[in-house]
Amino acid sequence: MVDMNCFPQEGAPMLNNSFQVRYHTLPIATFALGSPLVKQPTSFILLHNHREFEVIVVKSGSCEIFISNTRFEMSSGDILLIPPYALHDGNILPGKAFDHYCFCFDLSILNDGKLKRSLETGYADVKRVITHGSDLSRELLPLVEQIYQQSSQYGAAWEMVVRGALQMLFGRLEQSGFLFTAAKKNANQDFCIKVLDFLGKQYANEITSRTAAAAFSYSQSYFCRLFRDNFNTSFQQYLCQFRLCKAKLLLSEADMTVSEAARQVGFSNLSYFTRMFKSCFGCTPLHYKVSHVPSNRLNAYYRGSQFLTNYAEAGNPTGKTPV
Repeated sequence: MVDMNCFPQEGAPMLNNSFQVRYHTLPIATFALGSPLVKQPTSFILLHNHREFEVIVVKSGSCEIFISNTRFEMSSGDILLIPPYALHDGNILPGKAFDHYCFCFDLSILNDGKLKRSLETGYADVKRVITHGSDLSRELLPLVEQIYQQSSQYGAAWEMVVRGALQMLFGRLEQSGFLFTAAKKNANQDFCIKVLDFLGKQYANEITSRTAAAAFSYSQSYFCRLFRDNFNTSFQQYLCQFRLCKAKLLLSEADMTVSEAARQVGFSNLSYFTRMFKSCFGCTPLHYKVSHVPSNRLNAYYRGSQFLTNYAEAGNPTGKTPV
């Protein structure tokens, strides 16, 4: 069982690649979360972003989700669309028991390179909410449900069904004006994407703010200032957290040792790696590995997952664990 203290602490937004661990034969993964009634807004998604496009459906209750600092309140039957690299977090709202599901997928699954790049770089955007009861919602909700179920159960020919359903989903979104050309290119988002791409390729190597700045032809001082403005932390602090999150995914693998995980993500000093891991996640990497349940592959950015696992195991039928 994962120690609840092993979830990331509050702080800078983090590129979250944990869905990729659970990709099957297609680059898509699902997640579901149920919660008993809460008395006050309760965080269930930590601030993060990812390369994948995400679709969230609220089945019951309500929540608020912030996407790039814009608040969206959702209730039963609403569909939320989150484009690649958009920073987002969320809270369960009091009133009713909360239940939702979501799926994340790499846009390469659509075999449309132009659309993929346009959405990833901010040249294209998508309206965020398909409201329950609208004509589009009545049409797309069964389609979204089918994508989720097929991607969760891996039945016969599920890949063909999912590809076709996603093509239909994006076709109807475009026909309905939900996909559109962004009015203005977001330079800050473009900077973030380039930096995250750079880190994704170079994090295991020796990197400093000076070498990173040189890769973008910036002065070190300008790069550091721009980085802090966009990531709310220093480059070295973010790099450390980025590496630790990568290490956490590696430690989910049965044959991965702590020392090898540290080496693969760019830590040459095992003691320093252990100290930083504990500072970030609240437990040592060895404790995390020993206590981790590989079959669950919990998404670390859904902080309620472990609480709800315990809740369900206590015998309450409303508790749900991730798919």
